[in-house]
Amino acid sequence: MGQRAGLIADRVLAYDVVDYIRFRAGGPRRCSSEPRSHSGLDRRFHPWRWIMLQEKLAVLDHYRFLSTSTGECIQVDIRELRDHELLAVTAEGLLVLVHDRKHIRLLNPLTHQLTELPPLTTLLPPKNHNSGSNNHFYINFRAWGSGIANDDSTVVLCFSRLGMIGMAKLGDDHWTLLRYHSGTPAALMFAGRFYCVGVDGLMVLETSADQPPRLELAVEMDMHVLSYSDCVHLVNNLLEFGLGA
Repeated sequence: MGQRAGLIADRVLAYDVVDYIRFRAGGPRRCSSEPRSHSGLDRRFHPWRWIMLQEKLAVLDHYRFLSTSTGECIQVDIRELRDHELLAVTAEGLLVLVHDRKHIRLLNPLTHQLTELPPLTTLLPPKNHNSGSNNHFYINFRAWGSGIANDDSTVVLCFSRLGMIGMAKLGDDHWTLLRYHSGTPAALMFAGRFYCVGVDGLMVLETSADQPPRLELAVEMDMHVLSYSDCVHLVNNLLEFGLGA
């Protein structure tokens, strides 16, 4: 019976982490593993089928999530937002959070697993650590386009308004910094690869053991993005992505 329940749990998890959480709540937990006992970068437990809706609910720190596969809506208490600020939602459905303008964490909003990342201060010059108003800080440090690289061990943190990309693995004490000039805030993680729009076309982040991280031209396009930078967007359509204006 235990072996059969374990096989069922694995199949449920392969489809949707929400169904897995419900399965564990209503069945024998010894036959399935606790999500938070695994790495926070383990993709099996990521809510990539769910979209966090931005509408305000009457109950403090409660948010609705919409299933892209079934249309179901659930309400989740994200108590971690009581002392963190939300910088972005990754393509995997994880929340990029910051505490006290310094501590960067990834949160799985459905399992409530927090993953510690290197501090933000390792990306910034000391003079910028506490400068600017809160509104100015959170506008500049919106991290849309961040996510997990296809090696399943590297987190890519993108601050497109500042032209900064940070890369780190779990356990690192600092970010590896790559500066770039894109002329547009359009950036996207797709299938574990980081893409952004540059003045010459679509750029992709390349990493290798024998070379430093770099942006290379993936698709050349005849366009002048600087003239309409706020109108250029990269769109993730699950199995493919495109450029829109």
